[in-house]
Amino acid sequence: MRETYEFLIDGEGFHLVVDDGAVQPRAGRARDAALILSMSAGTLLDLLSGALAPLDALGGGRVEVQGPAAALERCVAIVAGPQPGSAPSPA
Repeated sequence: MRETYEFLIDGEGFHLVVDDGAVQPRAGRARDAALILSMSAGTLLDLLSGALAPLDALGGGRVEVQGPAAALERCVAIVAGPQPGSAPSPA
């Protein structure tokens, strides 16, 4: 499966292209993003450090989402990676 996720951080864009499990980060805005996430740099740092859970960021209005819920779930799974205590996904 190939899908693109765009991130707008304080108005500056970058995107991730996911193709058969390989993730390629790219600078700039995406033309065909399945999902667009907008947030501040502070929110991104809180998410990456684990200080803020993705659901709390969404529920608290710190992240704006454009796109289907299924794409958001796939994006979070890829970006966050396996969570502690979760079973590995079958190959």
